[in-house]
This record gives sequence, C-alpha cells and structure tokens, in this order.
Amino acid sequence: MKKGVSIIATSLVASTFLMVGCGSSCDQDTSVKYYNGKFVDSAVAGVSYSCGSKSGVTDSEGVFGPCVVGDPVSFSLGTILLGTVNDTTVFEDPTKTIITPTILAEASGDDEVAQKVAVTLQSFDEDGDPTNGITITEKTVEVVSQTYTTPVDLTDPEVTVADVETDVSEVVDKVVEETGNTAMDAKTADEAQAHLEETEKEIEEGTITPPEQPDDENGGITPPDDENGSITPPDDEDGSTGAVASN
Repeated sequence: MKKGVSIIATSLVASTFLMVGCGSSCDQDTSVKYYNGKFVDSAVAGVSYSCGSKSGVTDSEGVFGPCVVGDPVSFSLGTILLGTVNDTTVFEDPTKTIITPTILAEASGDDEVAQKVAVTLQSFDEDGDPTNGITITEKTVEVVSQTYTTPVDLTDPEVTVADVETDVSEVVDKVVEETGNTAMDAKTADEAQAHLEETEKEIEEGTITPPEQPDDENGGITPPDDENGSITPPDDEDGSTGAVASN
C-alpha cells in the first residue's frame, strides 16, 4: 500500500468511528421544545414573523411557526415593526400560544402599543371588516415599504397613537388609489380598541382557540434515520468507503 493511501484510509476510519461512536449523543437535542402560535385581532393573515432562524408569514388563521420555545418572536408588516415577544418560555404551555396586540404591548412595557398595533392591523384589512378576520395583502405591504423607507417601530414611545392614525390613513389611501379596493377603511384608535376588546373577550370565552401544536417534540423536524446519523460506516476492516484512491 502506498504511504499516502494508508494515511487517507486511517483518517477515514478514525473519523468514521468517532461519528459512529457518539451514538445517541449525536442525536438532536430533545430538550428543545417547539410550538405553533396564533396572531389575532381576529385572525390576522399576512403578517411577517421571525423566530430564531425561522421566518414566514401568518396564514389565514393567523398561525405561525413552528418556533423554538424561548426564542424571541417578532412581527412586522413591511418596514413597520409591530413588536417582539422576547420571553417565549410561556409558550411551552399550548394554551398560552395566542398573541394579541395587548401581548405585544405587555412585552414592550408600553400600553399604547396595543392601540397602535390594532389601528395598523385593522386599517390594513383587505375588506375593511375585521370582525370576519384580517387579511393583509402583499400589495398593502409593498405600499407600506414604499411609504416608509426608514423602518417604523410601533414600540417606540416617540411614535404616538395619533401618528399611527395619520400614517395608516395615508397608506390606505395609496392602496385604494392603486388597486381600486374601496373596501379598505382606516380605523380610529377608539374603533380599533373596541374591536380588540371584543377579540380578547372571544379568547376568554374560548371562541378563539390556540392553534394545533407540532406533531412531535422536534417541531416536525425529522431526525437522522439511525443512530449513526445516516452515515454509513466502513464496509471492511481496512476502512474502505468504496472510493478509489489515486497515487
């Protein structure tokens, strides 16, 4: 055997045995818990979310995830940041996985955030009727980003409820002008607050329920098929991997 080939084969054997030898310790950390959440002021579709390395858009029921319990989760509409929940350990309890504008306000420490978020969501609803669910279209998000080239953070105390009322009205007017959708209707803070209170009442009464949770503790992420992590060990005592060594 050539000396170079011997070194390569020895290295392959050693590294393979290291991978095989760790056995169950190589498996995914089963202490990690996943959850699905639901974003509501009525169910809100079309809101972007980000949790850890995962991001996406809420579906027609307002559902997002799966996210890792403990990872912060943030919500946005184009260049508008709606808010962030930094401590998500409470979501290990499936009954606590509903997020409302009030939850975002509590996370920020500013009660006015609830009204600012509610005004924004309800005003951007495609059909102007938040009682039947809130759907925010890609076109609306596009206009938001065109209008606010500098990101706006609704948890910023310097952004007032009055500011938000004025700004979302401007966006609604632009969307209506570009799409012809006259159903969109900018909401006042009082109107938005009244609807938000109705939503929270429905949560308390159990009309609005938490989402279904991931099928397994891995959040639907499939672990390796076997204890070797799907890495095939050498097929002979010389550590042959079927590769052809060259001089």
